Amino acid sequence: MNLNERNPNWGLYSHDGTVIPLSALTAASIEYVNYSITQLENMLQENIVTEQYEKCAGIRDELSRRGM
Repeated sequence: MNLNERNPNWGLYSHDGTVIPLSALTAASIEYVNYSITQLENMLQENIVTEQYEKCAGIRDELSRRGM
């Protein structure tokens, strides 16, 4: 094996298999790493109903990082 071909990707897996690179993690996003996209969307809807807009912003940012 050529060592130049090795390119390990370090990251965390969410419940739906999304890999979140360690370089993309922030203090605000670490809270949502363990949730799947569906769970995040449900949490977003719940927080909209209860008017917790700061949490909505964090969840929305995490969804956009995952490409949703």
